Amino acid sequence: MCTSSKPCWPTRLSEASSWEGWPHAYHPGRLDLEGRIDAETAAGLSARGHDVRRLNDWSPMMGAMSAIVVDQEAGVLKAGADPRRDSYAVGR
Repeated sequence: MCTSSKPCWPTRLSEASSWEGWPHAYHPGRLDLEGRIDAETAAGLSARGHDVRRLNDWSPMMGAMSAIVVDQEAGVLKAGADPRRDSYAVGR
């Protein structure tokens, strides 16, 4: 949860490297990683038995998020939109 002592920065969160796990029968153990996740991390996950698939750096397969944080103390909105797809965050 975002608080004044622990702020969230929506832009930074929406631009973070993404991953997706597949815990079902179609792709058991599969783990999709964006290319910005380093090779050492991917190798470590493979060594632990995950079926690691590398995607491009900004894969639209990871979905897209938009977020708005209301900073009531400062009286402002902080917003971020995912660069993986055409998206935006609007608030008032």
